[in-house]
Amino acid sequence: GNPAPVLAQAAVRLARALSECAAAAWTWACEEAILREAGLWAARGGARGLPEALAQTSIEIASSGGPRRRAMDRNDEAYELAEKGTDLDRAMDLAGEALAACPLDPAVLDTVAWIFHKRGDDANALRTIRKAIKRPDGDAGEIKLHAAAILESLGRRDAARYWAEAAAKTAEETRQ
Repeated sequence: GNPAPVLAQAAVRLARALSECAAAAWTWACEEAILREAGLWAARGGARGLPEALAQTSIEIASSGGPRRRAMDRNDEAYELAEKGTDLDRAMDLAGEALAACPLDPAVLDTVAWIFHKRGDDANALRTIRKAIKRPDGDAGEIKLHAAAILESLGRRDAARYWAEAAAKTAEETRQ
């Protein structure tokens, strides 16, 4: 018969299992890789062995913290280096690894922008922070505060004030 319905059902079960047992949220890149693997299993052994293979993979990924968790660990390390202002090349390498795994994550984009800013490359910093802000989940106060600092460095004081006020408003809403 047609393995497509079985593959679709298995993909749904995989997504559910991953969301239940993984500590971190999954990005589209991680989901795409997992679904690609599901397709390979189906092609290799037919749909019969697919659910077991998917379940085993979900356990392996969850126990390792998942690709997103590893990427966020690299992002955190990169941000710490940027904050210290030391080894900005290493910080950008780490942030680049995180960006490769999670290209749309606003926290990763923010880190890359902040490293550009610390390097004095505010044009690239601004381009990157704009991408972070445009993401549906890119409304964190720290991202807005970084946008304000970058804009201030570029001499765009009105825009910097706008983002500083937006950051303060976000902080106030978070406290409530």
